[in-house]
Amino acid sequence: MTPPEADSIKSLVKIAGIFGIIALIIGILVSLILFVIFPVLAMFGILVILLGYVFYSNCSKINDMIDRGQYQQAKSKTLIWMIIGLIFLNMIPGILLLVAYMKFDDLLKAGAGPGYMPPPPQYQEKRLCLSCGREIAVYYEHCPHCGKKVKQ
Repeated sequence: MTPPEADSIKSLVKIAGIFGIIALIIGILVSLILFVIFPVLAMFGILVILLGYVFYSNCSKINDMIDRGQYQQAKSKTLIWMIIGLIFLNMIPGILLLVAYMKFDDLLKAGAGPGYMPPPPQYQEKRLCLSCGREIAVYYEHCPHCGKKVKQ
């Protein structure tokens, strides 16, 4: 069962993917029109067709990652395609993916579950290494900076 946060993200990504299909259809129409008027510019339409298809297929891959519970990887992929959507398609799919990207934080927090506890204080306390003088965590046996054994 997927969390409700995942369902809302999947819906946003799916709608953004539909805009990729719309870009593909517009690319086909532009290619046909430009081919008749000025065949060299028809390449522009072909690029829009390819971008629309790749955008749609990556939105589907993001939803597949969410289904598998790979939320962090899906969030990273969403960021990449959000930028591409904002720059190359039009603002709407990019904004949809931006909203989905921001909702991933809630999903990742929900995935941590109610049993999540912050690290104990001993992992947060610091002390100085007597060899190099740098600050290190209390529980280190060897300094991560100079490699010397830390004296208690």
